[in-house]
Amino acid sequence: MWRVLKPILIVVALTAVSLSQGFFASGLPRMTEAFSSDDANLFLMIYMSADTTGSPLDWTGDLNEMENGLINNNITVLALVDPEGIGDSRVYLVRRDISGSEQIISTKLENPPFLPSDNEANMGDPDTLSGFVRYSLANYYNGGTIGLVIWGHGAGWAGVAIDKSDYLTRAELATALEEIDNTISRPIDLIIFDACSMGSIEFLSGLSGLVSLAVASEMEIPASGFPYDTILRRISLNLPMPPSEIAFSFADEYVKLSALITESSAQASVIDLSALPEAQERIASLSRTCILFDPLLRDLFNDTRDLSAAIQATGSIDVIDYLSRLCEHDDVPRKLLRPAIAAKEALSLSVLRNRVFVSASDLSIIRPESLSGLTIYYPDVPVSLTAYRETSSLAELWGEFLKRVMSAHPGAPPVTGLSLLTRDLRFDDGLNDSFEFEWEETPEVVSWEFEFCLSGSIDPALERSANDTDMQILVDALEAGFYDVFAYGLDGNGEYVFFEGFLGQAVSRFIDITARVPTTIDIRDTQLRITNLGSGEVTYVSVSQYDIPLSFAVPTPNAIGDIILVELCRNDTVLARGVLILDTGTFEMRLFSEPTVSPISLFVLTMILAFLSAFSVLHFLRIRHERKSRSGR
Repeated sequence: MWRVLKPILIVVALTAVSLSQGFFASGLPRMTEAFSSDDANLFLMIYMSADTTGSPLDWTGDLNEMENGLINNNITVLALVDPEGIGDSRVYLVRRDISGSEQIISTKLENPPFLPSDNEANMGDPDTLSGFVRYSLANYYNGGTIGLVIWGHGAGWAGVAIDKSDYLTRAELATALEEIDNTISRPIDLIIFDACSMGSIEFLSGLSGLVSLAVASEMEIPASGFPYDTILRRISLNLPMPPSEIAFSFADEYVKLSALITESSAQASVIDLSALPEAQERIASLSRTCILFDPLLRDLFNDTRDLSAAIQATGSIDVIDYLSRLCEHDDVPRKLLRPAIAAKEALSLSVLRNRVFVSASDLSIIRPESLSGLTIYYPDVPVSLTAYRETSSLAELWGEFLKRVMSAHPGAPPVTGLSLLTRDLRFDDGLNDSFEFEWEETPEVVSWEFEFCLSGSIDPALERSANDTDMQILVDALEAGFYDVFAYGLDGNGEYVFFEGFLGQAVSRFIDITARVPTTIDIRDTQLRITNLGSGEVTYVSVSQYDIPLSFAVPTPNAIGDIILVELCRNDTVLARGVLILDTGTFEMRLFSEPTVSPISLFVLTMILAFLSAFSVLHFLRIRHERKSRSGR
């Protein structure tokens, strides 16, 4: 009975926790890679760096968990362990422990050739990692998914697997993985970071092409680390499974443990590293644009950072949350909004699964939906950026932006006296159909750029430019509609020193239409009922002739593309009707007579139908009677 009830109770408990506190899950549905013969096997290499003075990391506990979780012979686990101390580095071939004891029963391998003679490995040396992986693959790999777990202390973009004062930087890890790639002639399938704050876009983007998938957390990971017993049991019971499902198992079981047992906040995501080069290029483009808008929008940039989910230990913020909040500002320049949306979309596509649990005590600090799976460096106080900018090309560009926004603010933007005026210059119909900008000559502004975007759109329908000495620009080439208008003032370096947005500006005009009524209809005592099928607005027009002129104001109360129903009515009886779609031109429409049937004709038609129905029933009964007579039943 307990075996039946246990999984049900776990699901109920997890659901209750997620509703009452802060469990959040997002990502793609179950992936559908085709299985290969290798999907029945998993080969895991655990790189355990515990040689840090006073480290609370429990490598023996995690090794015990691996022994307890191995219930399938198709999983092979090797662990390189460097405990605190000198001359005690070792490699284990993990064995299944059916007794569940706390003793390590795994086989300690003798004299691995990659270890130095004093048996003291430097886990911050990429040669140690590549040597361990090459040794493991050459001697114990029999096919299957290849996974590498980097276990130890993490420092986000700076590095991972801290050994005393050394650690693996992004470049060093990439070098080791490249050697592994050359050895096995393909990237390894997944890398799992059982280390704090390794969901860094700066760090992970450097691994593209060398690993397919990564499992990492934006947050700190407790000393107990990942629950290897439940992870390996889940994988054992579900083999064969593609690498993505194995990666999902690590993320799911870690956050589930936090929600059900430890009740400490946790987050883990699965990242498609093949998608990060595109995301990296989008962030680089955004960085260049942000630089052009500093210091003009410096307060906006920093205020948005202050609202975003922050990882205090590494000075980072959730990058997708930051971009989402930046894009929510209605008056953000479209020149900035476009690259921000593009970067957000590319980053979101790289996160295949995101698991979050925020404990009740932390809900006042952070919301689960604000942790999206990836971080970027954005400290809230000025710091030296030299080491950061040397880590990657992405960090170089983003670091230049950070250097600017963290410097002293130079003051307010220049005063230009810019004004936007609307004019009736095109159709002479009393409606404003053109824009006119006027400004004062301003020494700081060398040239102007103007964008006209249909409201709700981020792409410009029209762009114009002018020199500051022009003092005026007239725009009379826009179709009718509502526009968000943006003016940008540039200095001699091509950087924006002035910006102002004018939202919801109308370019209006009358559209003239001729409605033609069939001459066979008596138009006495009739009127036209005009219904906008989009807004539901109804107006009436009196009828005195067969060609009836109509005029529609666009965009208010109509808009280009609205569907208009025109009906000729007498005492609410529709005599003729037609449908038109508002266009920008002047045209005519024809109303078509409604089919009518006289009462006498309707009565005759009803009687005929009734007769045919009765005849059909009688004919059916007669045929049935004849069949019964022939069969004798």
